[in-house]
Amino acid sequence: MCRRTLLRTVAISFLLIFVLTTSLFAGGKKEDETSFLISIADLDELAKTDDILVLDIRDQASYNAGHIPGALLVPLQQVEAAADQLRDRATKLVTYCSCPAEESSMSAALKLRARGITNVYVLVGGYDEWIRQRRPVISGSAPL
Repeated sequence: MCRRTLLRTVAISFLLIFVLTTSLFAGGKKEDETSFLISIADLDELAKTDDILVLDIRDQASYNAGHIPGALLVPLQQVEAAADQLRDRATKLVTYCSCPAEESSMSAALKLRARGITNVYVLVGGYDEWIRQRRPVISGSAPL
């Protein structure tokens, strides 16, 4: 293969990778998913005006080690089963986890929304961001 052909092949490959990567990132999180992401500051504001229930989507051991005060443990595997109990518990539900990009809490929120619970939000940064901001935590168990 001559040098010119090789360079053209490499350039086309990089262009193709760029287009595919851009498409994936642009469509990675749907607009409806990002519309219910909230920050800790947003959570503070919601707590002032609305009846909220914070849901810890992590496992029992993580919850016992430390969680947001008032958070209810609902591990990801139990979210769908708990949907009916959660439906009328608060005007707004806020999920959180310790995932780097809110994977579990987003999954939980989407499962709840699929069950008709539309007042669900996802805490950006989750428990790790809560800790980073030196917010209060409590330990012990209080499962759903």
